Amino acid sequence: MITKKDGKQILAQLSDTEEFSSIVDSVAIIKNTNSMTRKSLESVVNQDVLDNFQKIEEAIINLQGLFEETKKPFSRPQNNHTEEMSYVSLFEILKQSIPANIPSEIFINLPRHDFAIKGIKKKLVILFSSLIRNSIQAMDKKGKITIRAFESNKQVRIEVEDTGNGIPEEMMKQLFVAHTTTKQFGTGLGTSLAKSIVDLHGGTISAKNNPTTFTIQLPVYE
Repeated sequence: MITKKDGKQILAQLSDTEEFSSIVDSVAIIKNTNSMTRKSLESVVNQDVLDNFQKIEEAIINLQGLFEETKKPFSRPQNNHTEEMSYVSLFEILKQSIPANIPSEIFINLPRHDFAIKGIKKKLVILFSSLIRNSIQAMDKKGKITIRAFESNKQVRIEVEDTGNGIPEEMMKQLFVAHTTTKQFGTGLGTSLAKSIVDLHGGTISAKNNPTTFTIQLPVYE
């Protein structure tokens, strides 16, 4: 029998994978569909049926809370389990972050020069994979992503710009809070996870519109 503790450890290991991201998104779709169905049936079914829909939604919220728990190791390293910061090539990170099968009408421009970053390669790949996937979805699989990089004051500044429709202004202030999303059926875990990883590296992340640009600052490897 798998204990609750073991279950959380398994989820933590899975949280690094694309499969986990797909599961999280699927749960969010179920929640959205459940909510819309409940509203559409309010005038034609009895209260007992509506209460069942409410119970389903509460169960999904609890499940999403469990998913959120799996991200905590990113934001607060544990003693004896802290991964070593080391030299990481920005080029290598970005090349590994680009999806294997990107849509044919998506074009990605990489920086002209490489930079040495002090960080944890696996987590930085997760960070940029998340941002690039978000950009592809925001552009509806057609457009251009431009990634620029500069070095200043012992920091590498990386800009991820896309030609999407932008982020609604009312969502900007909550963009890096869990469960805030600009996608119709998204979970919001992408941007909050990105911030957790950047915080772990002692960096910063911000976003703006016109054009949509995420700006990340990470420490230079010296």
